[in-house]
This record gives sequence, structure tokens and C-alpha cells, in this order.
Amino acid sequence: MRGMRLLTLVVLGAIVGVSCSTAPKTSSADTESATLNRLANHDFFGGSVLVARHGKVLLQGGFGFGDRALRTPNTPTTRFRIGSVSKQFTAMAILMLEKRNRLHVSDPVCAHLPACPQAWEQVTIRQLLNHNAGIENYPYDQSDAPDRFYQPVTPAEQVAQAGERPLISQPGTEWLYCNVCYAALGLVVEKDSGTNLTQFLKTQIFDPLGMRDTGIDQGQSIPHEALGYTRRGTIGPAYRWDPSWAYAAGQMYSTVGDLYRWDEALYQDRLLGASPLAQLTRNAASTAAPGEQYANGWFMDSVRGHTRIWHSGGRPGFISQIDRFPGDHAVVIVLTNLDGFNELEQVASRLDDWALSSR
Repeated sequence: MRGMRLLTLVVLGAIVGVSCSTAPKTSSADTESATLNRLANHDFFGGSVLVARHGKVLLQGGFGFGDRALRTPNTPTTRFRIGSVSKQFTAMAILMLEKRNRLHVSDPVCAHLPACPQAWEQVTIRQLLNHNAGIENYPYDQSDAPDRFYQPVTPAEQVAQAGERPLISQPGTEWLYCNVCYAALGLVVEKDSGTNLTQFLKTQIFDPLGMRDTGIDQGQSIPHEALGYTRRGTIGPAYRWDPSWAYAAGQMYSTVGDLYRWDEALYQDRLLGASPLAQLTRNAASTAAPGEQYANGWFMDSVRGHTRIWHSGGRPGFISQIDRFPGDHAVVIVLTNLDGFNELEQVASRLDDWALSSR
């Protein structure tokens, strides 16, 4: 696998003519767009990107095809399933309910979660938010029964299944990525808001921010959607497991334009009031990566001395990434519908370098 990744990087370098991970400081939007088009023409990339700095969009475009059979091109308004980038919206819903005094993130989750597993009695909402609750990422890390993901599941069933297993560490002591933790958070939002998660996100976040192309994947065709593809020797349609498994951990779809609206809103006081950045990054937990932390649906680290707040996401046929640089008021958003493209981070890294060097 490592050798194949190295070979892919060599091929990418030959296609773009420069290192895929580092954009020249003299690069322009036309240069970056041409690079992405070359990658798309060689089936190494397909999706939409947006790069902005100081409230000005530097690059926005679609590359490759949203529907390969119909040769429908990806555009900036194409809707992509964004996987775990959804987590930051679930976390925002929790923080908004905290602001309204419906809960506190230091509360035991069992005070807010119906049918809370007995093993979770010491787990707090904050620990669910930050992936250090000691809860195994079950069944997502299990490969013994992949067919289960083709069948619908309720969030309560996910929590119950995970709750039957013992904690793998004392809550608050070890970081372990946990999708079912966000399923539990979605149920907390529903109980404490009195409405379902889909409706809360729409009325309290999407509609107020003008995110009209963002919603919850219910397993049906989405207007202006990209279809998901994967590389298994040749490129073909990705399998589609039932989206109910993703729920509050990864069930959303969106566009680069809507995620840019979201990014801009996080500099303002529209959702959390004053100092939204401080509220998003408070009480962070250290991950296994050196110098990296996680808080409220966001990873935090540093790129070339610039603070980065970011998250990636994956669904069958889709990979997404949003990289925010609050000290530079810059953002890079990459949404793809080709999940065999393992070098998404290389593309995002190149665009990060370009965004940080642009003035």
C-alpha cells in the first residue's frame, strides 16, 4: 500500500509538473485551476474547490464529472456528500443549546440521553464532542460484517450496540475517534431542543446562514448532486451504504459555496455570540498526532507556522476537507466524488500553501 501511494505521488508530480504538495508562491488562480484540470483529465481528481482569503474568493471551480455516464461536469454548485465534515455542525448545535442553558458540556451525557448505556455513566458531553470518552468506535472499525451498513439503523440502535461493549479507557484519558459518540450527540440535540436533528440544523443554522444547498442525505437522489465513484482497478460507481449509519457523524451534503458561507459565519457572532473562535476551540483534547488537538468537531494544528483548524470527511465515493486559517482569514475547501483518490490531502496542502502566500 505504501509503495502504491508513492507511485501515485510520482505520477501526480509528473502530471502537474511540480510537487503536488507545494504551490509556487508566484502561482495564480489560472495556474491552480489548470493543475486541477490536468489531474481531473487523468482521473486523479474530480470535485469542486474554493479558496478564499480576507473575504475574497481567489479560486472557485468544478473539475471532472459529477455524473460520468452523462458527462455532467462538476461545478461550484454541485452538491457532495461531505461525511465527517458534518460533525462540526452537530457540535455547533450542542454549543448553541449550551448558550440557551439547555445543557452544559460538562454534564454527564446520561442526564440528556434517553436509554443511556450504563457503561457511559461517567462520560460527559464534552468528552463525546472531543473523542476522548473512552468509547470504542463500534461498529465502524469492524470489518467482520460489512453487509450491516446496507441496512437502515436508528441512532438509538447505534448507541445501544456500542453501549453493550465496555469502555476501552477511562473517560477523559485517551483520544479515540468515535462516530457513535456523535450519534449520541445528535440524540442529545433532539431531546434538549424538542425537535429532530434535521429540523434543528435547517432552522437554526442552514437557513439563517443562507446555506440553501446543504441538507441531510436521506438515501434518495439529491438535486444537482455528484455521484460517488471509486477506483477498483478501473473507476466505477461506489457502493452506497445506508446513510442512516452516518446520522449526526456524517450524513450531510453541501457545496463549496455553502461551506464558505459557514466559514465566514464562524468569524461573526451570529450563532454563538461573542468570540466564536474561542468557544469552538475551548477544552481541546490532544490527539495521537504530535502538536494536534481536537475540539468540538475540529482538528487543530499548525501549517508553516499558521494555525489551522480543519476536518476531513469520507463516505463511499466521496472525500471532503475544509482547512481554515483564522489568523489569516483564509479557507481552503475541497469536495471530491472519487474516493480512490488517496492524495486529497496533497491537493489541499498545495492549495493551503497558495492561499497563505496570496495577498
